[in-house]
Amino acid sequence: MKAMLVLLLIGSFCWLFALGWYMTSTRRRIAILVRSAEEFSDRGLFVDAAENYDAAASLAHACGDFIREMECLCKLGHSEFSASRRREAQKHYETCRKIAVDLKNEKHQGDAEIGLGNLAWFEGKIDLARQDYQDALRGFEGTNDIEGEADAHAGLGKLEEEYLKNDAARLDLTSALDLYAKTKSIRGRVETLIAMGRLERTTGNYDAARNCYTEAEQLSQQNRYRLQEANAVLFLAELESVLNHPPAAHDGFGKALGMYQAMGNRVGEGNAQRMIGDLDVSEKNYDVAIQHYNEALSSYESQNNLVGIGAANAGLGIVNGTYGRHDVAHAYFMKAREAFQKADDVRGEANVDLFDGEAFAYMGNAGAAREMFHRSESLYGRLGMNSMVAQVRTEEERRLGAGPQ
Repeated sequence: MKAMLVLLLIGSFCWLFALGWYMTSTRRRIAILVRSAEEFSDRGLFVDAAENYDAAASLAHACGDFIREMECLCKLGHSEFSASRRREAQKHYETCRKIAVDLKNEKHQGDAEIGLGNLAWFEGKIDLARQDYQDALRGFEGTNDIEGEADAHAGLGKLEEEYLKNDAARLDLTSALDLYAKTKSIRGRVETLIAMGRLERTTGNYDAARNCYTEAEQLSQQNRYRLQEANAVLFLAELESVLNHPPAAHDGFGKALGMYQAMGNRVGEGNAQRMIGDLDVSEKNYDVAIQHYNEALSSYESQNNLVGIGAANAGLGIVNGTYGRHDVAHAYFMKAREAFQKADDVRGEANVDLFDGEAFAYMGNAGAAREMFHRSESLYGRLGMNSMVAQVRTEEERRLGAGPQ
């Protein structure tokens, strides 16, 4: 009997040792996968990052580490969203939120709601996005999660900035920056500074915009956030373009392009090439602009980035319209519209309908032109972009004269 008891104790000890070794080994593997995913994210390689986060989430689930699983699921959702795989992102955010609700974990529930808010925002579901961000904010405030509060305010601010609600955007972005200053989240502060820079540029506060972009670039350099550094350089170049400083703009765009190429970030390359094309158009270098838009299109197509594909085709349409080739322009606008519709990008579709209305007006097809203008007006109205609604009406009257509204 004693021998059996000893054997049982030894067996139990061995089983516990094996379990402990397995758990330690699994957690180590999860940590390695997460570090690899973060490195891919820093370079803008979101598909690779998603694969690593997915593997880490599966391991965390297998060993019953639900907190780690929720963390990985949210980051997996962010990576899928950045890789333009939004349905996959939605699935991961909803899974994370369900686990968080079951565990009454308000932090990770809030993180998931921010991710779902980002999805709704991108698809033009403004009220739903705002509700998701506000729900997340209330949860974070209730648990005194300062970084979470900052993330929610940043989401709200970026949403309002995108749809030209400038006063509301400024309040939320300022709140986010103040809260980030109390945390260790440098990355969150960097991304919010870039959003604030865009707001300042839009409202004509160019010195303030430059300060925001420059601080974002410096913080990114200090913390080796390569993607955010490249983005800050890109937006600084865009600011130089707005200020009509073509040499500085070309230098900045070229620098950003080189940084994206060094990271292997094809979407970043596409963004830089497209913005160089926009600058070429402003300088009336139309043939060069076509070359850059085509290079941007190639980069976007390699990653199936539908929003980029739509934007590059829209640029090609605008240039061909400038040359008087309005039928060719219309063909590009149709391709752009198809891409934006597949991506559920309502604002992109509204922009293209406005451009296509102008193309039809030049071709003398008043009926088709008016239809495009009205489609554009309706889409901007859905987004609450009243200034753009007024701009479309003005353009319609200028091109076609007063008519049935």
